[in-house]
Amino acid sequence: MLKTDIQGIRAGHNILVKYDYMKTPVERGYTNRTLYINISDLKIMEKPVSQEMKEIFTGGRGFCLWLLWNAVTSETKWNSPENELVIAGGPIGGITQYPVELT
Repeated sequence: MLKTDIQGIRAGHNILVKYDYMKTPVERGYTNRTLYINISDLKIMEKPVSQEMKEIFTGGRGFCLWLLWNAVTSETKWNSPENELVIAGGPIGGITQYPVELT
């Protein structure tokens, strides 16, 4: 059996910033908010998920597209500091009735 030194792992890491949030009920797979983290200044905030976003862009892939479309411009380069990385899980993520297409 592999033993993990949790205390050693924790001692090797520094907490840069903490964010406290209020748990909200999940309604049809949505909590109606996204978490935005700016790693340049370690600013963390919640942004609302609009009804339009839920109606047009379903799931993690759709949300990623929506968030990126609104975050970058035609001038944004791959290595621009204002470029964004989006990681999104959707309302049907982890449900075996909706298989994930691996590309």
